[in-house]
Amino acid sequence: MLCVTLTFRGDPPGRFGALLSGPVARTLAADFLRMEPDALTPVQIFEVAGELANIVCGGVLSELEANANFSISSPVMDHADSSPQVGCRFELPGGEILFLLTFGAAA
Repeated sequence: MLCVTLTFRGDPPGRFGALLSGPVARTLAADFLRMEPDALTPVQIFEVAGELANIVCGGVLSELEANANFSISSPVMDHADSSPQVGCRFELPGGEILFLLTFGAAA
């Protein structure tokens, strides 16, 4: 599993994460970059996963708090934690993606 997280400041602050199974992360990166999956580097896979997390986080925050302003950090490779979270899981051919959202003090 690849875990990418970012924090956001605003009202409310919080943390957003994306957990992707290895095959799904590789397939998404290959499709996004228009490359063969075997030609990808780990950095390219992480960068695409980070961009996905950034896009989804921005969309979720816009829907939840349409009139709020948020500052979103750059994505980092991380590990899932046990904080109380709201999640959304997608099963795809070859694996899954799980998006996690936690409100509270941004880490």
